[in-house]
Amino acid sequence: MPPLTKNHVLPAPFSLSADMDDAGRAIVTWKYSDDPKIRSQVKGFHVFAAPVSPADCTDCPVAFTKIAAVSMPTMKFSMEIPKQIDYRIKVRAFGIGAGIVSEDSGMVFLSRKKDHP
Repeated sequence: MPPLTKNHVLPAPFSLSADMDDAGRAIVTWKYSDDPKIRSQVKGFHVFAAPVSPADCTDCPVAFTKIAAVSMPTMKFSMEIPKQIDYRIKVRAFGIGAGIVSEDSGMVFLSRKKDHP
């Protein structure tokens, strides 16, 4: 995932949440600023995922990969989650101009295992 530069001038998405449907698809949703001036500068959102295993420590660095671009005003993404792989997901807004992005949203953990957080 590209590092943030001085161009991260947009507010970060917030209230990131995830639910699993009965078919094993994760539905990730988030919220964004209601300010029309800010929203007019946002082209969409990049969704990043990092596969994690139960052996990974909770404080270890995680390598995220961009898995989707979602156009504004949509604030929802879905993906199939294999039973054997868990994911951490986060979202970043991207702007109309080159290099204009937000900081990262918080993270959500996706798992098809019932006993995982």
